[in-house]
Amino acid sequence: MSRLFQKFKQDIFAILFLTAGLFVGLSMFSFHPTDPSFNSMGQGLKVSNYCGYVGSFLADGLYQLFGISSWLLVAGLIRAGILQFRGQKSSFKDLKLVWALLLLLTMSTLLSVYFPTPQLFGHLIYMGGIIGVGLSAALIKVLNPVGVQLILWGLTAVLVVFYSEKTVQELLRGPAQLIPLFKKTRQKWARWKPDLFARAVSEKPKEVGIAIKETIKKAPAFLLPQESLKAEELHPLPENERMVVRALPIQEELPLEDGELERPARRKVVMKAKVSRRVENWQLPKISLLEDPPTTRFKIDEKEIRRKAETLTDKLGQFSVTGEVVAAKPGPAVTMFEFKPSANVRVSKITELADDLSLALSSESLRIIAPIPGRDVVGIETSNAQRETVYLKDLLADDQFWKDDLKLPIALGKQANGDPRIVDLRKMPHLMVAGTTGSGKSVFIVSAITGLLFKHSPKTLRLILIDPKQVDLAAFEKVPHLAMPMVTETRQAVNALKWAVREMEKRYRSMNKFGARGLEAFNETVSKLSREQIEEHEKINSELEATPGKKGDQYYWSQLPYIVIVVEEFGD
Repeated sequence: MSRLFQKFKQDIFAILFLTAGLFVGLSMFSFHPTDPSFNSMGQGLKVSNYCGYVGSFLADGLYQLFGISSWLLVAGLIRAGILQFRGQKSSFKDLKLVWALLLLLTMSTLLSVYFPTPQLFGHLIYMGGIIGVGLSAALIKVLNPVGVQLILWGLTAVLVVFYSEKTVQELLRGPAQLIPLFKKTRQKWARWKPDLFARAVSEKPKEVGIAIKETIKKAPAFLLPQESLKAEELHPLPENERMVVRALPIQEELPLEDGELERPARRKVVMKAKVSRRVENWQLPKISLLEDPPTTRFKIDEKEIRRKAETLTDKLGQFSVTGEVVAAKPGPAVTMFEFKPSANVRVSKITELADDLSLALSSESLRIIAPIPGRDVVGIETSNAQRETVYLKDLLADDQFWKDDLKLPIALGKQANGDPRIVDLRKMPHLMVAGTTGSGKSVFIVSAITGLLFKHSPKTLRLILIDPKQVDLAAFEKVPHLAMPMVTETRQAVNALKWAVREMEKRYRSMNKFGARGLEAFNETVSKLSREQIEEHEKINSELEATPGKKGDQYYWSQLPYIVIVVEEFGD
């Protein structure tokens, strides 16, 4: 049961927060002074509150204490539920609760400064509640009304920043985005207005005083040169003759605004895994920052796969290798055919025919896996005539990337059968990327680092980037995950690697001190240390640092991040 609860813990808390917020909101919305409450109790009272007696007493208590500032509680509960659905964990020990309570008291006091007399529900309840009236009266005696207003408004702004954990610039970004939108709408209206006016005019025909006289007899239509139409041929229209001229709207080619350029249709990629994006003061980036892949993607035709399977069987049959193709698994770059040979066929005979099969299939490359481990078939991989582009967003949105057992996931790409291939750098723990010039080594390195940044905060991951060319890794120069500034010189690279060796040795001592076999076990052990134990370890390390020759015996007693070292152009 506890395992099931842990799996759906965030969803359960999100539903509870939203339910509590809606319950409190309905109770306050349907509050009436005649309902049974702390101020009106007796027999025969009817409850008109939507949430019954509980809602009546709850709403009365909140209104009496905090006034209309109580609606901040409703907003806070609903916001907590939405954040839980988005994957952000919350705790009752969180400092946000303190900021929320102080913000509630500040708003109640501020309302009481402006509205010191009862205003709500027939002048029975104060706008800022009893608490707000008391605090405002005490502050006014000391600071006077003007000083109180200035301090309370400043305190409100500070508490909003603390509670939302956003800068003032980020908070104003939303309202600031409305200004360009308003200007853009105004510009579009200025362009559309003449067109709309022309259409309105065209609906009401107007009489013209000068026109070419309309003849009753029908005549064939023809065009006259402009110079043949003389001024004297135009004459005023008699009163008994008139014609109708309709103004046709002119369709002008309007220039496209920024952002209105025609773009190819995109396929929306949504991450299904529930991820906690808030790590203390850090917000993990969303995959929506990456561009969606196009809707029109190249896929191998089923007829082509059948044709290749028949060609493969026929070619093998020419060399007395009988059998059948039992399955085909198309991937983005290669397609794997599973060939099941007859019982009298030697597997080594199939591997000898690799060049002949490549020629028959007109394949750029061909690989034979004889046999596929654990299967009674031989795998024959052929390159596709047209390769499908693999997008990083598809790999990062896969559930496998966000599994807890993958500490440092690296998105390698897609396998031959089209399934995502994601590995854990923690279990390697070394990886060398080799290839010819232009084969995509640097692109892969950038993608790997990007994937790590999407999963880890600066508290859980530190990077050491060594880039002598100063080009490929320049995009990560300002990320807060760097353990040191980006290394661009050979001498600095040597010093950085020496520091990494010393750090590794110190971590080994720390793990030995606490009896941990790995970084995960060490972090779990030190997270359970009491305050007294932490102070004791601090004292021991201070003594070691002060003692000559003992500085190398220092160790860690707090949680440590992973350290990933990336060396671009290892040959340099």
